[in-house]
Amino acid sequence: GGSTGNGHFVAERFYAEGANVIITSRFPECYERPYKILKLDIRYECQVKKLIKKVAKIFNGKIDILINCAHIYNFGLLADYNGDDHLNTHEFGTVGYQRVVHYALPYM
Repeated sequence: GGSTGNGHFVAERFYAEGANVIITSRFPECYERPYKILKLDIRYECQVKKLIKKVAKIFNGKIDILINCAHIYNFGLLADYNGDDHLNTHEFGTVGYQRVVHYALPYM
């Protein structure tokens, strides 16, 4: 997402240069930005599909740049890391990234 970390830095930089920026977050209500923040959890394909269509519509059918940097982290001992934690991280990272790119490419 663009609410924290590298995504936030990139969004701020593009916005400062005059770009039209939309970021996503699982918790958009937690942030105030000078640009639009939309709710998205990339683990859910239906959310990704709807959001990409919405963004493309806002930008007249075109997405010029996609910064795809959402991630979650599980901290702690590996011994405490269960299968569900691993699947959730994989779904959010690897699969979620591919899902966003898949739906965004037709508009790029």
